[in-house]
Amino acid sequence: LIEAAWFGAALFGFSTVLRLLLIPVVLFGAAAAGYTAFLFGQAEGRDFWQSPLLLPILLAQTVLAGAAALSLLSWILSAGSTIYTMLTIVLFSAIGVHVLLVLVEVFGAHTNSHVAAAAHSISRGTLRRVFWGLFFLVGTVVPAVMLGVALLVPVAQAALAGMAGIFALVGLFAYEHCFVTAGQIVPLS
Repeated sequence: LIEAAWFGAALFGFSTVLRLLLIPVVLFGAAAAGYTAFLFGQAEGRDFWQSPLLLPILLAQTVLAGAAALSLLSWILSAGSTIYTMLTIVLFSAIGVHVLLVLVEVFGAHTNSHVAAAAHSISRGTLRRVFWGLFFLVGTVVPAVMLGVALLVPVAQAALAGMAGIFALVGLFAYEHCFVTAGQIVPLS
């Protein structure tokens, strides 16, 4: 309902309603990410999914996905330079926070051998090409470079931010594939 109200207010230009809905939208978005972390946490047999970093990673992904989608949408709709700059900075920051959290998750200390085996499958095992290729190179480095250039070249900011949003979403999908698959690679018994 909040999303529908937000869409309607944006569509008809009710800026006051948008301002009133801002806090509920942020809270419900964070709650959805938190609930997803709770659901993964319920899978007791999958140790990799029990990480204390899961909630912060999901919150960073929420911001990343929202900024990426809005960057693409604002490029298509020619939203304006102020919005482009804000979304460029938010997306750039979200990519940075996300990759930092993921690297700590994959290369940090692990609670047991099952978690270490799952992390190994991501970084050096069967998922390494998806992780290093699609997630890290295509979904992190490429959009970060594009966004850095976008901040330096305002004329190209809309197009670069929109394209960076596409690459960032590809990277997000690639990491999620790695995360879900790695959690299931380690046998239950």
